[in-house]
Amino acid sequence: MFSGSEAVSAWAKPAVASAVRNGIVNGTDAGLMPASNITRAETAAIVQRMLKKVKLID
Repeated sequence: MFSGSEAVSAWAKPAVASAVRNGIVNGTDAGLMPASNITRAETAAIVQRMLKKVKLID
C-alpha cells in the first residue's frame, strides 16, 4: 500500500483500495496524500483512466 494510506478515512478505505488496485489512482512519490487538494491535471488523468477501463476511449 502507499504511504499516506493510514490518513484515509475508514469509510473510504475500500473505495480507495479498489481505485488503486484497478489502476485508477496511482498516488505520487510522496504517497496518496488524501488530505491534499487534487489538481485539474490529476483529475483529468483519473477520468481518462476510468474511461479507458470501461473501454469508452482508447
